[in-house]
Amino acid sequence: MTDNQLKLAKLGFGFKSGGVHTARTMMFEELESLLEAVSDPAAPRSEYREAAVGQNCLAKKTDSNRKLTYSNLASLYSLEPSNVLFRALRYFW
Repeated sequence: MTDNQLKLAKLGFGFKSGGVHTARTMMFEELESLLEAVSDPAAPRSEYREAAVGQNCLAKKTDSNRKLTYSNLASLYSLEPSNVLFRALRYFW
């Protein structure tokens, strides 16, 4: 990684190739449902997982689809309150 990429990675930007980013999806409907289900901006990542997988706030038909959708959302948006970009997203959402 270059020095600039390292600096951006510290802020929460990712540089992995492939995955959900190449699928060209933003998953806004799922993100909106998840953020409504977890109203506390300081909630740990585990609460987002519990809402998506355990409580099925995303209304997925199968457990495997719940897990995959949660994984994709976590890859796209971090869902980690210690991540500066995610905190900004929560603030402005």
